[in-house]
Amino acid sequence: MLLAFAASRTIAAQSTGEYVYGLLVAADATAEARFGHAIALLDSIVFVGAPLVEDETGAVYVFRLDASGEWVQTQRIQASDATPGSRFGWSLSARGDSLLIGAPDAPDEQGVPVGAAYLFAWSADEQWHEVEQIALDDRGEGSEFGRSVSLRNGGPDPEPFGPDDWVALIGAPGASNAEGTATGAVYW
Repeated sequence: MLLAFAASRTIAAQSTGEYVYGLLVAADATAEARFGHAIALLDSIVFVGAPLVEDETGAVYVFRLDASGEWVQTQRIQASDATPGSRFGWSLSARGDSLLIGAPDAPDEQGVPVGAAYLFAWSADEQWHEVEQIALDDRGEGSEFGRSVSLRNGGPDPEPFGPDDWVALIGAPGASNAEGTATGAVYW
């Protein structure tokens, strides 16, 4: 089955030449939430970011394809330190039993918006649980750490990563270089 998504709408699902159209909507949908800003597909699970929900705190909605072929919302994820303005769910990447979520305006300990990424894992209770917040000490204000995220596991052995290594790439397009110029950066 081939699935294609755009924003909050399923464009087409193809199985033996048949196209089916549908719509994914959050159970608690609100205006201006930006539901569908980021989307990740993992087997029969769809993750949909809504980074502007609840005063831009952000959330990620989890949908699972049930036995009857219907998409059912099974979970709504927020960061353990959910803060208005964080924009949690701006970016998403899913691999295996892991989900990486970006929040490019998450505040540091002083309340300065620097960004963060959150790693979630699938657990025995069939829910996604936060296992780690990824934040760097050298993030500056406006670095937007978490604006883009990508997970990789297994595959060929490109140095320096082995075939069993997990790698998280986290973009910070507003990060500054040593001279203080906002040149952007990708962290791994």
